[in-house]
Amino acid sequence: PQNISILKNLDILYHEATFLEKDKAEANEFKHSTAADAALLAQNTNPNLLVIGHFSNRYPSEYFFLKEAKTIFANTVDAKDGMTIEIETNHEIKIRH
Repeated sequence: PQNISILKNLDILYHEATFLEKDKAEANEFKHSTAADAALLAQNTNPNLLVIGHFSNRYPSEYFFLKEAKTIFANTVDAKDGMTIEIETNHEIKIRH
């Protein structure tokens, strides 16, 4: 985004991560992001938690998205069906599956 200041210091940042970095050209072609793109945005905006999702089923496992993102932004989780995320008044984040 041109102006990412609105995203600074969020409790949670959700970002699609349809592709892995090895397929960056295809991600760009289809106007999607890689897990690394999502993590770099998080690194630059400093949320308490990055949640990635919208994974392409061309990959054998969501594990690879999480691994790629965590190398850049450690506090990353992958979105799962039925997952709930609660933010306490003290900004503590609780994730339930």
